Amino acid sequence: MQVQAPIPSSRSGSSLTRRPFRILTLSALALTSLLGPSLPVAFAGPDDGKIVTTQTHIDAPKTAWIDDRFVLRNEAPPQAGKDGPYAADESIIWLGKGWSEWSGKSQYTFVVDDDPQQSFLGKVGDSLYLAPMLPEGNHNPAWVGYGAELDIPVEKFRDGTFALDIMEVRGPGEIELFRHHSGWGPLSLKRMMSSKTPGLNSALLTPGNHTHNATTFSTAGRYEVVYRTVARGHDGEVIQSEPTTMVWQVGGQSPRPGSGVADGVDTLTRYRQAPVGDVEAEKYSLTLGPYEEGVWSGDDKLTQIDFSAANEELEGTLTLYNNGYFLTDLDVRKGRASWLELLGSTPGQLQAVFTPEGDTGARWISQPLPYAPGERGQTDSAAPEGAWPQEQPDPDNIKMTGELYTPSNGGFTATIEPAEEEGYKRVRVQAQDPHFRGFLAGGFKGADSPYYSSTFEGHFVDGVAEHIYPEDGFYDGEQAVVEVIPHPDMNARSASLTLAEDYRGDQSYQGQGAFELTQSPQETPQEPEAPQPTLQPSPSPTPTSEQSRCSIQSREGRPVLTDGHIDLKGRYDGERLRAVLRDETGQIDAAATDRSLEDVVLALGDNSRQHRSGHLLDPAYDFLGEPGSRFYGLPQTQQAGLIWPGWNTQELDYSQFDGPVSLHLNPLSIPDGARYAIYQDSAFGSPNLLVDSGSGDYSLEVGFPTHAHANWVFSTPGIYELEVYYSATTQDGQQTTSDPQKLTYVVGSQAIQDCLKEDGEPVASPTPGDKQTSAPASTSPLVPDSGTPSARQGAVTGSLTGDEVDTNNRLEAAGDQAPKPSTGGPGGQTLSGATLASTGASVLGVLACGALALAGGVLALRQRRAR
Repeated sequence: MQVQAPIPSSRSGSSLTRRPFRILTLSALALTSLLGPSLPVAFAGPDDGKIVTTQTHIDAPKTAWIDDRFVLRNEAPPQAGKDGPYAADESIIWLGKGWSEWSGKSQYTFVVDDDPQQSFLGKVGDSLYLAPMLPEGNHNPAWVGYGAELDIPVEKFRDGTFALDIMEVRGPGEIELFRHHSGWGPLSLKRMMSSKTPGLNSALLTPGNHTHNATTFSTAGRYEVVYRTVARGHDGEVIQSEPTTMVWQVGGQSPRPGSGVADGVDTLTRYRQAPVGDVEAEKYSLTLGPYEEGVWSGDDKLTQIDFSAANEELEGTLTLYNNGYFLTDLDVRKGRASWLELLGSTPGQLQAVFTPEGDTGARWISQPLPYAPGERGQTDSAAPEGAWPQEQPDPDNIKMTGELYTPSNGGFTATIEPAEEEGYKRVRVQAQDPHFRGFLAGGFKGADSPYYSSTFEGHFVDGVAEHIYPEDGFYDGEQAVVEVIPHPDMNARSASLTLAEDYRGDQSYQGQGAFELTQSPQETPQEPEAPQPTLQPSPSPTPTSEQSRCSIQSREGRPVLTDGHIDLKGRYDGERLRAVLRDETGQIDAAATDRSLEDVVLALGDNSRQHRSGHLLDPAYDFLGEPGSRFYGLPQTQQAGLIWPGWNTQELDYSQFDGPVSLHLNPLSIPDGARYAIYQDSAFGSPNLLVDSGSGDYSLEVGFPTHAHANWVFSTPGIYELEVYYSATTQDGQQTTSDPQKLTYVVGSQAIQDCLKEDGEPVASPTPGDKQTSAPASTSPLVPDSGTPSARQGAVTGSLTGDEVDTNNRLEAAGDQAPKPSTGGPGGQTLSGATLASTGASVLGVLACGALALAGGVLALRQRRAR
């Protein structure tokens, strides 16, 4: 656990040096040197005894479906001997201080730069407390996103839509969630959620997703964030979780870890029990000012807080409050206590409550002490005693009521025009009702393809949603489709508009669309829904179905995975390492399953094609090929229609090893002249190249228990067979390795076609227990839900409303997508007599429309929207 001691007597220069990009390691010694010498630490506060999640990968809130309702939880690795996920009221997220293992840079400080995209965070130079998007070499101070479980029954929801809302923030400052990459031009920052901006207090969810994002807090202190997850039923009824409060302790010292029950003595009780004494005679003093002795990254943003008493033998507890909210408890020893804190750049006020131990001294409530960046302040017990700290919530934070709203008009205007930045275009959708709340989706797709090659993503704020993308002719000839997805609080249905049938990057486009207005549940006549015709009897769910297997010689009989989360997971039984494939795609089994790497084939369709442009033109990306060259890629963040591989060593006990654990990915067979690489984006600039077959670097080192993802790139289409295994050295000097296994990537639509059987006609493969419906009359192929954050997959053409609109398909923006098969659990879609394993994120039936090229026409599907 990370603990910052009271101000150490000295701190020497950083012992960290930038490590090779491929090495992921956490040095306990380096961390100790950052925090200073070991000193007594006080654990206290309102959350003592709870399960403390920190310095690890955390999904909070993680939406689950339990007992036919949404439940929000804190998902993290085992803590205090208890497995997660954890109930919100038994856990807390602590965001302390942390530095990059590679560079020593602060990972808990975000400083606003001159990029106009950051203006919502404050003025240039303002500092905020940060939970980083991409911590380097460790998970410090905490790596936090949000998400949803795989088995969310979207078939129960109107348009298959459900959303996460920030209902209220009770805390000293503002909260912002976003993705950011330095040097990416107008794509350097993408807002995701906000405590202060209407419309951005909601996020679109899909089954199985989780996010990697930055979270900032404008100042330190204790935050209670009230969330809910909400959907609408087909009858219009609201389906929602209970309002769920999750606590963030931002700054301060760690709460005392426990089993999940808060058991600390609250400050008010302790104060009432303390001796009254003669406060003025004790000569208490509280001072604050800039910390001027720092040498570590971020030290220049800290405020030094000091307490002193005339009695140098005095002991007790000093409780600090920021804007009336709990900040931390400090041990007072020998009449002194000190603390360094990132209070941010927004003026506020600090207050202290001191309670002495025993019968000596006097209890004391200080006057509120105003603070501002760079200024000093002081108060003492000679002044009149202050009142009990009063919470002063940030006035810019908004509360969400959850009231249903019927837009005054369903019309909207969509345009594609040049953006302010040269080489970029802007998609803009304006609803006629400025109070409309919802999400922008859609993207570019081939006329005969059910899958987007690139997607749009945005929130409606004041009735307007926008998305920016690079324009260099890459999408010429494709359709440009805009989808409008109302928030579940809106009495409205989703709509789609095709702005261009034959898109050209040198042209602008404008179109009009409309979404269907509905009624609130109490206004809706209660009539039974007419039965829908079924496609065919549901087959038994079995992962051994011949319809879901690859047929090429050594790969024959393996299911083909195209979409969802997998990990190359390491295990150790005390004698040797093991490697398994953790399959959370839901395409074979509805539940997460460990299986052999040789049991499946991983497929990337043509929708995974990318090209080297924009920020990728930086020389640091030369391993991708010549500028403008095209390649196939799996992005570091989860995107719909793409397999999302990572590695996971969280189950390994590193105390049994001498040094890091290595993951090897040696080439067994790859296309002639081909190259593959694995790299991680960096919030600080250049990418971290982990594996590069072009330079003979086939392994990466993992120096601490982690669950991580990266970009996987393949230069040419074809079949890539890699020998995969883990290795490590035990404490007694013995080498241990897992059994080598063959991991197969099939890259490109033609390679996928070659992998699948060629006999037979395509037929539908509904999922057992699902309600299968016939497809509506439409000329456009629709696709199932993607299971990926904040986005939609598939599209309809024309200006459509009501039943003609596919409203259950998502894609996350910023990248090219591979194709996705039918969803909803075991089973699959027929493709020329074989099937791709289906994803468990959705349970909608599908109707095969022909054997077209995958992601470029392998398979065109038509699907009726769930009602």
